[in-house]
Amino acid sequence: MTSSLLAMMKQIRQTKKNLLVRFQMNELGELKHFLGLEVNRTEEGLFLCQQKYAIDLLQRFGMLECKPISTPMEANAKFCAHVGQDLQDRAMYRQGTLFYKKSDEIKIVGYCNADYAGDHDTR
Repeated sequence: MTSSLLAMMKQIRQTKKNLLVRFQMNELGELKHFLGLEVNRTEEGLFLCQQKYAIDLLQRFGMLECKPISTPMEANAKFCAHVGQDLQDRAMYRQGTLFYKKSDEIKIVGYCNADYAGDHDTR
């Protein structure tokens, strides 16, 4: 081993000792899962994946068999507060999860109304 690698390993051991003085800890080995993320370590670096999380969400909302679309809503739609219908099941939309399946991969995508001038009610 090189001297820089040995020094880094010594630093890691010392940091663990310092943390043990203040916190109760267990050595769990190499990181595989963290907060819904799958973690894969390769020669090129760390790769994070949320495929399992996305599949669990699709299953929870009964959408495993849904077909992919490029945009999950009508393009250039104009929304007004006084037009439309109330949601039948509001609980599904209160869980903070907005996603769609694209091609063969599952991608989580968030949307934001950044077109404030396009807001027909308040501009």
